[in-house]
Amino acid sequence: MITSAEAKLGRNMAVVAAAGLILSILIPVVLIGIDGGNGYNPTWGPLSNIVNFVQDIATVFTVVLLMKLLVADDKPVFRVMSMIMIVVGTMWAIRDLAPTAAAQSVWSAPISATEVDQIMNLFNFGSFVLLSIWWWTAIDADGGELLPRYAVIAGRLAAGLFILLHVLSFFGQSLGLNPNIAIPFWLAGGLILWPLSIYGVSRAFAKKM
Repeated sequence: MITSAEAKLGRNMAVVAAAGLILSILIPVVLIGIDGGNGYNPTWGPLSNIVNFVQDIATVFTVVLLMKLLVADDKPVFRVMSMIMIVVGTMWAIRDLAPTAAAQSVWSAPISATEVDQIMNLFNFGSFVLLSIWWWTAIDADGGELLPRYAVIAGRLAAGLFILLHVLSFFGQSLGLNPNIAIPFWLAGGLILWPLSIYGVSRAFAKKM
């Protein structure tokens, strides 16, 4: 059974993860601009990297504590997917600081910060598919007991959007798709639906405080 202290930590980490996700999207879109988002920005890049790092550490905390909240030991599919997400979240955190580390390194960086950023972003493809699958297992593990209904609905919509966009991306060249069609869907999923679902997780923890 989860303790009150663990539930409080889980609530706080979920709020940090949700807020961090919103900031991680707003910084590139508002401060850098979509047109300038293909390269590392020396002004806002460090802030963006730090926000992403904090958000991903908070996400790992949230996943670990959610396993205890939803009694993952009794739900093997959710338990295994959560373990996978712990690895994914940790890799996200390791990745996050790499572009600024390359840009600010006193050593001779073999590749530029922009190239580092682009290479690291390739990791997002499979990780978002795993994130979507994990969320569906979390909903099943909860069984409608703790997660607010809005979090379930928003999370399912976000997960569905992420999987759809990745399928389209996987076959995008063959289908002759314009990459710009994905932007509003990514913004809807990443800026509204997914943060709302993670905030709902914080409310689930709050019920056990």
